[in-house]
Amino acid sequence: MEKMLPRIIFTIMVLTGLAWAQTLSDIERYRKQYEDYLRSMQQGQTGLDLNEDQAIIGDIPSEFYIIKKEKDIKPDEKLKYFGYDFFTLRDSIPIWDNLPMPPSYRLGPGDEIIISLWGETQLRSSYTIGRDGMIYIERVGKISLADKSINQAKTYLEKQFQKVYETLKGSRPSTFMDVSLGQLKSINVTFVGEVKLPGIHPVHPFSTVLTSLIQAGGVDTTGSLRNIQIIRGDDDPEEVDLYAFLLSGETG
Repeated sequence: MEKMLPRIIFTIMVLTGLAWAQTLSDIERYRKQYEDYLRSMQQGQTGLDLNEDQAIIGDIPSEFYIIKKEKDIKPDEKLKYFGYDFFTLRDSIPIWDNLPMPPSYRLGPGDEIIISLWGETQLRSSYTIGRDGMIYIERVGKISLADKSINQAKTYLEKQFQKVYETLKGSRPSTFMDVSLGQLKSINVTFVGEVKLPGIHPVHPFSTVLTSLIQAGGVDTTGSLRNIQIIRGDDDPEEVDLYAFLLSGETG
């Protein structure tokens, strides 16, 4: 408002002078004075600051364009497949033999059986199941233990030993018997399909699907983690979805 005051005063003076002008020469003189005043303003000779007006007056764009900045991707940078690196993030798989025996574990060739008798008869011997699934016990003979659980093997062995050791019989025996596992066999598992190291691999008997696949190098990215099949003999294939485990920890 202070910057506009001189212009307003000058305009009032011109209009007042025009109202009292008596001749055309007076009007022409006032007109020239006003033009001189306008020119002096344009040349910055009036002392008025026109920068503010000049800053407001200008070409204001009617459209604004948003420039999308693309993420810089290195030539050697690739998107990773989810879950596939789970099999390669370790150098070894620790599996301890002193873990509780799974109820589903079946005896087979290579398993070591430890038979202990105590009480009136003292005996402790270990036997390794042969390729035919049998063990030989002196005075008892050959006994087949293949494909039996440890509890089934204990019941069967106790019946066979009762034929030789009378003190194991009856409701109040004087000799007692226990059967346990020693060294465990390795299981030969055949891996086929989209695994990195297909073929036959010996795995620990306590191995799971995950630890077994780790031993086989893992699943290739051309294969699916949602449809892994476990085939046992003539049984129907069992399907395993590893994403259920990787995302929520489901093992069933």
